[in-house]
Amino acid sequence: MLHRFIFIANYYAVSVYSIAIIIAAGLILGGINLSWGIPIYREAATPEPAFAEDPSYYLRRGQYQEVIQICRQILASEPKSPVYGLLSVAYAGLEQFDMASEAIRKAKAAGEPNASLVHISQAMTHRARGQYDAAIAECRKAIKLDMGNPLAYATLGMAYFGKQDYEKAAEYLGKAIEVEPEFAHGHTALGANYLVQKKIREAFMEYKQATEIDPKDPRPHMGLATIYTGMGMYYHAINEYKTVLSLNSSFLEARLNLSALYLQLGRYDDAITETEEILRADSQSIQAYFILGRAHSFKHEFDAAIEHLNQLVKLQPDSFEGHYVLGLSLMAKGDLKSAGQTLQKAEQINAKQADTAIAMGIIDHFQGDFQQALAKLERAITIGSEATDAVIRFLIANVHLSQREFAKAEEYLKQASGFIPRFRADNLNLVRYFDEAPPLSHAHINLATLYLLKGWRDKAIEECDLALKGHTSNPIALYLKGKALRGEREFDQAIAQFQQVSKLEPQFISSHYELAELYLATDSTKQAVDEYREVIELDPEDASVHLALGAIYEKEGRDKEALSEYQKVIALAPESAMGYNQLAYYHAQKGRDLDEALTLALKAMELAPKSGDIIDTLGWVYFERGNYSEALEKLKLAVQWKPNSPSIRYHLGMAYFKSGDSRNALNEFRNALRIAQKFPEVDDTKAMIRAIEKE
Repeated sequence: MLHRFIFIANYYAVSVYSIAIIIAAGLILGGINLSWGIPIYREAATPEPAFAEDPSYYLRRGQYQEVIQICRQILASEPKSPVYGLLSVAYAGLEQFDMASEAIRKAKAAGEPNASLVHISQAMTHRARGQYDAAIAECRKAIKLDMGNPLAYATLGMAYFGKQDYEKAAEYLGKAIEVEPEFAHGHTALGANYLVQKKIREAFMEYKQATEIDPKDPRPHMGLATIYTGMGMYYHAINEYKTVLSLNSSFLEARLNLSALYLQLGRYDDAITETEEILRADSQSIQAYFILGRAHSFKHEFDAAIEHLNQLVKLQPDSFEGHYVLGLSLMAKGDLKSAGQTLQKAEQINAKQADTAIAMGIIDHFQGDFQQALAKLERAITIGSEATDAVIRFLIANVHLSQREFAKAEEYLKQASGFIPRFRADNLNLVRYFDEAPPLSHAHINLATLYLLKGWRDKAIEECDLALKGHTSNPIALYLKGKALRGEREFDQAIAQFQQVSKLEPQFISSHYELAELYLATDSTKQAVDEYREVIELDPEDASVHLALGAIYEKEGRDKEALSEYQKVIALAPESAMGYNQLAYYHAQKGRDLDEALTLALKAMELAPKSGDIIDTLGWVYFERGNYSEALEKLKLAVQWKPNSPSIRYHLGMAYFKSGDSRNALNEFRNALRIAQKFPEVDDTKAMIRAIEKE
């Protein structure tokens, strides 16, 4: 399959999923077939009758509040009842360790016969304090005395989880569930153990089982929210977090994750509402102040952003992120002096962050200290990553342009093609366009670039306009403004900007490519083809353009032209998997030349063995050849690499269906629709669901 992504890389962004997966596992265990396909929900289990007079019934299921309540009732009527061992475990399970210790003392003083409970309570205490070996020793003593208590096995499994021995953790958590199938938290803990190993399907199954056994436990819903976030199923993730909060409104970690997800989705008002709720409960929450600061900054409410970020750095003076984002917000407010001082503090906290050097270099550029600007930006290259290299070289080129050092600027622009795609210095006459440009206009372009990368597109447009105010024929400022408008989905205005660039400098390849992409996005296919042809005229060796043209022709049913374009891709880029992959998928979709399709797909997988799209193509070729067992194997693997692709889910569903497994087929078709409602196979997916449901 061909998946083409158009985006502006925001290398400052924080991955909500990577944070959430750690938080979810930590919360769940801290006190609490390898396909990623989500299983069909089963009917909720019918609960066994509860016996109000038997606290051990609830203890075996990890329902500690009920244990405490019943034990207190028993002690009120029979003060010498042997329930302190039960209480010690319940208190330890709730991390009320002082109460647990007192209950242990009373159990020992009363000579209660069930000593295994004391060992379990002590094991829980040791595990919560990170004393995993001591916890393991106590669990083994408990098991020796009572092999039928699921809490001993569960605590042992959690201790091994703490030691990152996930295999043994799974063994003992599984044993706990075997001993007591209705032990909801055992399923939740096992789900967390699977989650940190990225065994997503297994984790999902355990979390769902836990919610069915105990609908009132918020912890498995945290795990489900994490999985949905990682799969890009944000609507479902939000609903799970809301479920957690409906069950326990004081579950601040859930509210924090929800607010971070809202921030990622651009729902800034919702993020602000949730974080304000967190601060009402915990006025010292550093994470809440950070999210508030970021949300207000994206709304261009920089006074509010600065207020919250100042509170953050007051609470945590060694916060690099706090000082860094505060410095950027001060830059956006126009207070370059305070911004520079704040960024210096960030650099003192962590001198190995290229982001700080970039921002400080831009401030020096504005202040006319070109040598300091160059020194900071050159340093950013040495400490930065490959992902930031091209943009830093673009920034350096602009500092040289401010000094009219055109040869040096051209040298750096040649190395910045990763930031301005397909840019070639010989397509843009620097002397012609920038010899009379005010030096400050290039500083505005650099600041616009920073804002663009931060996602502050309105601010980027403002800086581009300031650059154009003193230099109306600045093609780079026009180009950046077009990119910002495109990010705002102002497609008509973006097209106008890129057209202006192309009119100014027809040789500037990048603007033609941007126009082609925008025309495709607005269903102006003929204009897109014309622009791609312009790119080919300027750069006949660009294989990616032939790939794009092939996809257009294929969609239009112009098979001969599509085939020709895909063959050109392979000829121009024989070491790239994409040409082989696309031609293989083309043949598979047509259901012809399947021997050649298999050869091409195998070659693509040899070149890119970890690409979900390419593995999917190979699986689909096997499917079209009628080799459903091979298809199923490859498509399961494709889903592991790319779980949030509805098309791959559809393909896997078809492979299950042809293999006679309608249950899993239906599950995958439903997964595809959960992920998206618009994808090429959406009608076929719905038709398959209807057909299976009629069986």
